[in-house]
Amino acid sequence: MKHSIHFKRPLLEAEIGTAGKVTLLAGVVLVVFLCNLLFSLQLPGMTKIEIRPQIVLIAAAGYLLGPAYGFAAGLFSNLFSDLALGYGVQYFESWTVGNGLIGVLAGFCPMRRRAMLDRIGQLGLLTVFFIAANILPFAYATCVQVLEEGGFSAGKNITYFFLPAVLSNIVCMLVLLPVLLLVAGRMRLNFPVRIAFINYYLTTFVVFVSWGIFAWNFLDVAGMHGAGEESGNAFVVTYNHWTLLLVVTLLLSFVISGWVSRMLVSPIKELERSVYDVLRGHPDSLTALARFNARRDEIGLLGRTISLLGEKLIHTQALFRGEMNKRMNFVHSEDSASDLFVVGIVSLFGGESYESADLDEALKNNGRITNLSAVRILIDAAGLRELASTYSEEKVRHRLEETLPGLDGMLKDTQEKQALALALDLNLIFKGRLMVMDLEVPLESDFAFHLLENAQSLKQGAKRFIGHLTDNDIFAKMEERWFRADEYACPRLQQVLDKAVRLGRITGYQLKKTREKANFDETLRIAYCHSNFRHVKQLVALLVGEGVQAKVQLEGKVSVFLYRKEWGAQPDLSLEDCGESLFIARRKEFDVVFEFATAAQRDRFQSLIEAHAKRESDGGRTLLYESWFQPLFSSPVRVEGYQPIADIFHQDAEYSVHSYCKTTDAPALCRYFAEENLPLESAEIWANDAFCRYLNGEGV
Repeated sequence: MKHSIHFKRPLLEAEIGTAGKVTLLAGVVLVVFLCNLLFSLQLPGMTKIEIRPQIVLIAAAGYLLGPAYGFAAGLFSNLFSDLALGYGVQYFESWTVGNGLIGVLAGFCPMRRRAMLDRIGQLGLLTVFFIAANILPFAYATCVQVLEEGGFSAGKNITYFFLPAVLSNIVCMLVLLPVLLLVAGRMRLNFPVRIAFINYYLTTFVVFVSWGIFAWNFLDVAGMHGAGEESGNAFVVTYNHWTLLLVVTLLLSFVISGWVSRMLVSPIKELERSVYDVLRGHPDSLTALARFNARRDEIGLLGRTISLLGEKLIHTQALFRGEMNKRMNFVHSEDSASDLFVVGIVSLFGGESYESADLDEALKNNGRITNLSAVRILIDAAGLRELASTYSEEKVRHRLEETLPGLDGMLKDTQEKQALALALDLNLIFKGRLMVMDLEVPLESDFAFHLLENAQSLKQGAKRFIGHLTDNDIFAKMEERWFRADEYACPRLQQVLDKAVRLGRITGYQLKKTREKANFDETLRIAYCHSNFRHVKQLVALLVGEGVQAKVQLEGKVSVFLYRKEWGAQPDLSLEDCGESLFIARRKEFDVVFEFATAAQRDRFQSLIEAHAKRESDGGRTLLYESWFQPLFSSPVRVEGYQPIADIFHQDAEYSVHSYCKTTDAPALCRYFAEENLPLESAEIWANDAFCRYLNGEGV
């Protein structure tokens, strides 16, 4: 399965139980006993030492089951073997007890306290410990045998008995024990451990092959047991040198693996930490990623890719948090994440949010909410509780395990698991966040914002907009909105307003649908009028290139206005000649409405239009496509460089009409329209100079 390596249940002593330990012990004793009887590779010469790979099972029993079981495995397996082979109890005090001591020492290994080994340093310490766990028992066994039998000098005992025995066991144990621990689930094959294993076993393979070639040339392997004692002794001495070389080489392999791992893995670990910080929404994480951008290797490429993705994610989060902070400006910076979340939920869903029993309980309990209960509160507040309850146990398990193996087993409450599974299905939670957070701890501020940000997809807010300037698909959204807008008219309003234009009472008006109104923050709002999509697309691209950020809404409208003859005919205009070089023009237009991220960005808009989107009579400048002589853009609040004008308007549930005039003319116009049975209101707005000149009847 997907999680077979990283989430395999380790074989832990505390979870096996006495019956399980006894069963495993009996199995180890039986396997070692049979191997001692059926497999014998004895070294030549005066020594009677046998190479016994099965010794690793005794050490594994002590490591996995504990020192008592390790001692029993070594003692009984060796005792039964000696009895079956006819040695009786001749070697009981020496080699039989020595084998038991190997199991005892393995049971006291400090590494066994860890459920899983996952670092090269831990493997190195494990290797050193088991070298010692072989040397000490066999030193004891050799000393006992010398005292019991005598006959050989200390040098011969060390050379032909102690060293061959202990080095054979060490080599067998170092080669086979890591594999057994991996099978038992006590070792995690992460990237550093994989590097160590590759280096470790490649070294073993090379040294074994070299020794095999040497041994083949040194002795007739097939007749090894019949070799002369002098040749056999020489073989044993060479064998001692070889095994000692192998042990030292294997220890050095951990040093080399550690160096390679640090060189390769350390930057990846740093990238991993930075990615987790990005997932948590920490802006400083991009600074941490910046140092990788100068690298010319694959890690540098990965760092640059993550930086680009992180910039997009954090930028989106910053936009939302700014919006939420404006909506909840009464929340204090020292308020807890639970307070922020509760206020945000109520702000988004209103009275519906109080249907959540968890929210009600949190309010009664000083607002204490966990990350997991916050998910359930969101599902309840959004009116999805009944849907979540339909999620079967199998469906919940599949969704949670697919997202993060082992997650289903970590959670106990059925309703919370159902809510979490539904939230994942609706993309209310970014799956990567579940890898870096504890669901049971008190609600974290970053996660509260994350939930509130995604909760917007479940509730239509007061603001209407098609996207942000920096959205990847903003042009596609704008194009769809622009060209799918339908033609419309409202005769009961337009008849009165058309008459006013012909009589020269007003210079023009706009007819809009009320449901398309952006409802943006007035302090950051600019509305820009145009009728050509290509021009608007270029304008948006210009703003993006200038580093401007804003929400965007397209408010369709029918515009009727006075048009000067010198401005020339345009194919999208329907012109009605009024004499005196004036026409009444009609066409479908749009107000491109922006809500800028800051007032400073809002104030830059005028200079950008003046430089790139305003035609002059003499031409000579490269401008955006179809730029106008008298562009119109306005703000509902005072902005430096803009001039006050009056917006006289009428709005009902379906339509609104707007006409702009000088502020001094507004009262008279309101009285005029009242006499025409069309009551209008007046509001002061601020418009660009070029349009104000147009209202005053001035030229370009």
